[in-house]
Amino acid sequence: MSPFLFWIFALLTLIFGAAVVINRNPVASALSLVVSFLGLAALFMSLNAYFIGIIQVLVYAGAVMVLFPNRRRSRLGGDGWCGAFEQTRASLV
Repeated sequence: MSPFLFWIFALLTLIFGAAVVINRNPVASALSLVVSFLGLAALFMSLNAYFIGIIQVLVYAGAVMVLFPNRRRSRLGGDGWCGAFEQTRASLV
């Protein structure tokens, strides 16, 4: 990888990593986290660690994009899987 691309991906990761902390909107923060993970995966792939880069995207970025809307929906009174878990836990107690 050329040094130019390294600096682009490194700055992308740092800027969006800072945006995760700075954003007050949880949706924007979650999307910033995904972009930061994508930049980190690109840096792993530049080191010829393709497996770690792919796992970074599939596991971490995928988990954020799948779990965040479900948690958000259950907090808003929806019937997400978190709400079902809380109802089951309450019925056991």
